[in-house]
Amino acid sequence: MLSKIEVINFFSDNYKCRSCFHNPKIKLNHQQFNPANVEGPQPRWIGKNYFESDKKICFMLINPGSGNNTPNKEWEPLKNLYKEKKEIERLNIWDQIMKVNKSGMPKWGKWKSLYLDQFGFDSEEELNKICFTNMMLCSAWVRKNNKFVNAYNSKSLDNCFNNCSNNLLKILSPKHIIFSGVQTINSALNHSQWISLSKLRSFSGPNSREINPSKIKKKIRDCLDPDVKFFYIGHYGMTTTHNDYLDADIIKKQIYS
Repeated sequence: MLSKIEVINFFSDNYKCRSCFHNPKIKLNHQQFNPANVEGPQPRWIGKNYFESDKKICFMLINPGSGNNTPNKEWEPLKNLYKEKKEIERLNIWDQIMKVNKSGMPKWGKWKSLYLDQFGFDSEEELNKICFTNMMLCSAWVRKNNKFVNAYNSKSLDNCFNNCSNNLLKILSPKHIIFSGVQTINSALNHSQWISLSKLRSFSGPNSREINPSKIKKKIRDCLDPDVKFFYIGHYGMTTTHNDYLDADIIKKQIYS
């Protein structure tokens, strides 16, 4: 229960964080980021039995999306979490936020088929053993072709992790962390050159989606126990291919072997 309360307090305490927005050091297409239609850092799914699970599997993605699949009115409990001070009420509000996440999963591209069905986390029991988070905790917008589009880049992910999401990762303290999406993967690796998924996947074999801890940035390793295992996988977006599902199969077999 303590870890759950710590997560709730984390999102409440950081609700007003806007360090990635209107920041002259963080730009995309020469534009500073604007807050999207959901205000504040957004929790992703944290199963009610995650902290007691044997495997403690955490998927770390890029940032929350925005648009019709994440309407602001559904995320009203997040604002209420910030305002509420009574622990029992905060726990009830947190359950509402988890229901928003659960109901959203089938609408988020290939999220369900890649992360849940392919890994075998599609049952209620298994779903409650895992968690998801983002390296950048807020959704953001910039203008493109007279429309607002989702915004993120290496600087925004680094900024959020340095100032905010590192503390969430410490609380989650996974035993297995799976970086999903080429942006998240590159933000986690301690190298100076961008590495494509195709290059990473050029290595095959039963343990080929595991990342040697020495290749992970120290600031990430410092948040975690020394025996944590790191993995990479593609992404749930509309460009999901059979290689992403192959990533899932290889990781699943290694973790559960």
